[in-house]
Amino acid sequence: MVVSDSKNEGIEVSLPAQDSKRSWLICVSSFMCLFLCQGIDNSYGVYQNHYTADVFPNDAPSKIAWIGSIATALMLITGVFSGKITAVLGFRNTNLLGGFVSFAGLLIASFVNSIPLLMLTQGAMLGIGCGFIYSNSLSITSMWFEKHRGLALGIAISGSGIGGLVITELTSVIINSINSKWALRITSLAFLVIIGIASIPFKTRVPLEKNVAIIDFTYLKYPIFLFVSITGFIGSLGYVIPIFLLPSVALQINSSESFASNLVIIFNIGYFFGSIATGKLADFLGPANMFGACSFFMGLFPLVFWVIYKSKASLAVVSFFYGFFICGFSSLCIATIGKYYDDSKTTAMNGVYFFLMGLSLIIGNFAIQLFLDDLGNGTNYKYIAIFGSVVQLFASLFTIPTVYYIRKTCQPKSWRN
Repeated sequence: MVVSDSKNEGIEVSLPAQDSKRSWLICVSSFMCLFLCQGIDNSYGVYQNHYTADVFPNDAPSKIAWIGSIATALMLITGVFSGKITAVLGFRNTNLLGGFVSFAGLLIASFVNSIPLLMLTQGAMLGIGCGFIYSNSLSITSMWFEKHRGLALGIAISGSGIGGLVITELTSVIINSINSKWALRITSLAFLVIIGIASIPFKTRVPLEKNVAIIDFTYLKYPIFLFVSITGFIGSLGYVIPIFLLPSVALQINSSESFASNLVIIFNIGYFFGSIATGKLADFLGPANMFGACSFFMGLFPLVFWVIYKSKASLAVVSFFYGFFICGFSSLCIATIGKYYDDSKTTAMNGVYFFLMGLSLIIGNFAIQLFLDDLGNGTNYKYIAIFGSVVQLFASLFTIPTVYYIRKTCQPKSWRN
């Protein structure tokens, strides 16, 4: 059931079929794109650990974390500009633009030696470039599927987990055998090759609305989109906390550096399996239901296995299950929007959603500084762990009015929302 106010209703237009062979080709291409751009994002914990221990030992971990946080935040914020640019240039050219900006950011980062410049290059430039790729990949995959939308998005975003595994291991090997500068250079070249190939099949299925504002907050008048955005905004306040900080917590309880790095690998293993599982479950249970469940469990596991009980084994549990559910939190918002709104609008709506999530991540990083540096004196991670858990649990509550509204207004009435 699509909630639409399209002016073209009643006009019969021949469109390419959804869930077709071309749809699955686009799904594979999106997998490749997310393998690289989100794989690099998911592997930042290795750089965080390396920068903290070896490159900038006199700087606070929260300051170093700004590099990864800026990249993640701008990857989402750029989505709002990506929607407008995609409407003009098309999916393929926008993807290629993102690949080039990401390549330039990582390459320049390999020649700088300060945290502010790394924030600009490995943070801002990489984030902006990946933002074009990330939003494009999710939007076009959602557009080309209907029956298998949840599974297709799950397969596409599973590339993030596999990419995180491969790139984490590759980055660790290069850093240990050569240095972090060459790790940045090698991964920068991957953007030219992988994104260049993966962008070839990208083609819109429906005409995109071109006469739209760069950011149109009037979409928030739609109740489903509003509640999904509130859930995502609140949950994203603590989004990066386990991803970036668990390796440092592991070192604090006398774990080896290899175990700390392995937590990033465990996270990506969970991410891979969760991508497929939550996507398939979303097709059966409904994307809105699974979106809320993923937010809830993202808060529950750190609360139990980090705050209440902390050991090497429990941190591994948090890494796996946080990865397992975070992929659903990242993709099923898009599946929900795609299910209930017209395809011609979803790219722009996704852009607004990503903008709000990126803004939330930036606000959340200030919270990291408050709870870690001010309350925790830079060494006590308990307060920031509690904050991250509470915001996720609270965010999940806003999926209740989402599901209620869907049950009340959409046909056919079903608990599979």
